[in-house]
Amino acid sequence: SLCDDAGPFLGLGVSYFQALRHAKYDRARLDRNLALFAAKGFNYVRVLSMVSWDGLEIAPVSFTNRAGRVIPAWPDYWQQFRDLLDLVAQHGLRAEVTIFADAQYVMASKAARQKHLDGILANIAGRESHLLHLEVANEAWQNGFPGAQGIADLRAATQYLAERTSVLVAITSNHEMGDEGMAALYRGSAADLATIHFSRDTRTPEGG
Repeated sequence: SLCDDAGPFLGLGVSYFQALRHAKYDRARLDRNLALFAAKGFNYVRVLSMVSWDGLEIAPVSFTNRAGRVIPAWPDYWQQFRDLLDLVAQHGLRAEVTIFADAQYVMASKAARQKHLDGILANIAGRESHLLHLEVANEAWQNGFPGAQGIADLRAATQYLAERTSVLVAITSNHEMGDEGMAALYRGSAADLATIHFSRDTRTPEGG
């Protein structure tokens, strides 16, 4: 179970993929959304530190998006990142930061990815209480970490983070590998918890 200074608690979260973009371009909307989540009983939000969706990019570095457009890096990226964490905390929520998403477009090189990990560590320092946990990648097999080398890189990044922050660290949900694949990904790793994406199929007997 998860515990903080007040004891065990149930983490109830919502994925808010555009949170960091809203921090930069629509702060009032971000504030309203966080207030709504808090009012409805959520206690954390899952946010992405990058994404290449055309017209909705989050850009820690310059890159060519999936539509072929060159996207310049946000010069104030890390300020917006810190502001987001602070605003989440002001609403009594915590953040789950998913570090790599669309990384095959946004940040393909290992050197750039390593630099981004260092940036994450530097910019959560002093704000550890604002976070529930870090997640290295979103559904990593389709977000820049395919195959055996991708798994090795994920585990190495997890180890790197875990050795340098007290914030809990998860790897990813590689659920396409099945249960044993997920177990193999996490077994013997430095991860503190696993983030597993269950089926979104609403046609099952259980419905939604």
